[in-house]
Amino acid sequence: MEKINLYESFAGIGSQYLALKRLSKKNKNFDVNVVGICEWDIYALYSYINIHFPEIEINEKTKNYESLKKFIYNNDFSSDSKSVAKKEHLLKDEKNLKVISKIKNFSEKVKLNPNIEKLSGKDLIDLKVNFLTYSFPCQDLSNAGKRKGFERGSNTRSSLLWEIERIIEEIFKINKNKLPKYLLLENVASLLNKKNKSLFLEWIDFLSNKGYKTFYDKLNAKDFSIPQNRIRTFAFSILNYEGEYKEKESLDEIIKDFNSKNKIKNKIKPMEKFLKIDYKNDNYSLEARDSSPNHTKSRERMWNESEIKLLEYDENDIPIPNEKQIFSGTLTTKQDRWHNGGMIQLPKSFRKKYYDKSKNPLKEYRYRFLTPTESLLLMGFKENEIENVIKSINNELKRRHVIHQAGNTIVVDILEKIFEIFIL
Repeated sequence: MEKINLYESFAGIGSQYLALKRLSKKNKNFDVNVVGICEWDIYALYSYINIHFPEIEINEKTKNYESLKKFIYNNDFSSDSKSVAKKEHLLKDEKNLKVISKIKNFSEKVKLNPNIEKLSGKDLIDLKVNFLTYSFPCQDLSNAGKRKGFERGSNTRSSLLWEIERIIEEIFKINKNKLPKYLLLENVASLLNKKNKSLFLEWIDFLSNKGYKTFYDKLNAKDFSIPQNRIRTFAFSILNYEGEYKEKESLDEIIKDFNSKNKIKNKIKPMEKFLKIDYKNDNYSLEARDSSPNHTKSRERMWNESEIKLLEYDENDIPIPNEKQIFSGTLTTKQDRWHNGGMIQLPKSFRKKYYDKSKNPLKEYRYRFLTPTESLLLMGFKENEIENVIKSINNELKRRHVIHQAGNTIVVDILEKIFEIFIL
């Protein structure tokens, strides 16, 4: 049996761990255990725990917080995924204390390091890590970001890739036989554009000099049955690889070859399986309500000019799926922006139910964005896997936290396919 000891750096909500767990259920000769993660966003950590370790609870007496205080002061957590949160701010907020209480309990079960700069090669050796994921921040590469790049020493969030270089170098110097067998990277498509590719290839050369064969390419979620137009760069590295794809580099070619040999055809799943428009269901109805923006001129223009109208209704409130729009746009960390993942019209009956002019005359419930549930489904998660995350909205988490997490995570179905080919 192959035993995977996984370390997820820049873990987010753990799509990589989820993909490996799904494969382990399909194959009895394969098992996975997450031995450590690196993540600083307290809300992403909270969702990670709710998805993968639902048995971990919040301590009842958060006011008796001496141990929590020590935990907070010993770690560099963030509450906005942009900068380290002020310790006193985290301690003053009751909801944050509940979130961090659960994180502290989790850290007693799985090694947690919020700061990649404080993670060492020896740490990974001690944990017997043989699979390291390192999907580093994309803010400085993304078209939606400021595109500052990821050069060494630039102090951008994306330059944290070179901390992984440091860690691998440290392991190599201690004992090259302790290097992780597998490495996995996912990032935005622009990682392979003209501006960034030379640095990316420099990274691939570094890995090659340490004994890794790396397969990489741009892959689109809609080619893996998920109805989302989402192109991302993937790189999968194997130490001392001698398999059948030794002479190839293109992940796309390898996947197509694998599917052809195994007579696998990927059909895009129908969008209606992902849109939750049964508004008799209170959970779906409330999510839709909270995903509807104020009816302002800018939002009206956003709806009228939207190229991605996923669903509309006729005069009799009967849904009319857009047969030409069989997939959503790319999900990002915000829905209330142009461009977004897509928009959905709300039926007149929905407006009658929720519209209250006296409370908010602008909240007319004419259309909405994708809900947190829909967003996570479009990233390959299943409803039973995210149940606890959705329940935490308006309690420990806010809607925007989960939308942000969905936009930052990795499509699980793509990961499953890569792991199936190279690990099983």
